[in-house]
Amino acid sequence: MFSQYLRKNRRLLSMRSKTFLFLLLSFLFSITRSFSQEKKEDKLKFGVLLESNYSKLYAKGLTPSLTLKYKKNELNIGPRIPYSLFVNNNKNINIYGVDLVYKRYLFDFERIHLFTGIHSEIIQTRFNDTWYYEYQPLISTPATGLYLGPDPKNVRSEFKKLDFTLNLIVGMDYNLTKHLYLSTSFGFGFRADSKYSNYFNSDTGELFYNINNEMHVYALNWIGSAGIGYRFGK
Repeated sequence: MFSQYLRKNRRLLSMRSKTFLFLLLSFLFSITRSFSQEKKEDKLKFGVLLESNYSKLYAKGLTPSLTLKYKKNELNIGPRIPYSLFVNNNKNINIYGVDLVYKRYLFDFERIHLFTGIHSEIIQTRFNDTWYYEYQPLISTPATGLYLGPDPKNVRSEFKKLDFTLNLIVGMDYNLTKHLYLSTSFGFGFRADSKYSNYFNSDTGELFYNINNEMHVYALNWIGSAGIGYRFGK
């Protein structure tokens, strides 16, 4: 009985090992094939790309990018313009960032080009606000961590947050014409952020409370992108 159990499990482990090895070899073959398909006459190609980016970050928005393609490699870089800037005209909130994308094209068909790559987001958020505290006993408020004194205070707050994501993506380009194309991608990765808050007495400028958090890494992030681009040249 025990020997039969061992033989059965050995066969199962052997099948799993062969399956994993097959998938690994298939992936390496596809990468090797994409390198072998590169042509020496391929030139450096410049272009522009307008994409809509959605991820777990608050700053979902549009990214107009410059694209640089050489053979089967492409690099995209552009500023993130959050949709919230069009909806909320709040001058106290400033959100800006950048998208960095590397693509490696694997397979080419008539109009469809499949790729894999890396998409990184770097987003900074600033928020300033002013409010008053009414007379209260000296207590700690769990919501903000502030201590309310016996005198009314004109409080000015400053909040700053830096988000960083790194995602592995897969996607495709679809050629509408020789130069105009649609692009879409989706991927998963991780997210990290760093933030701080300062609270001042607006009358005296005195800093009376500070919250400073070091970089925190979150386990999972996702990102989806879709857009339209144009490549210059012949």
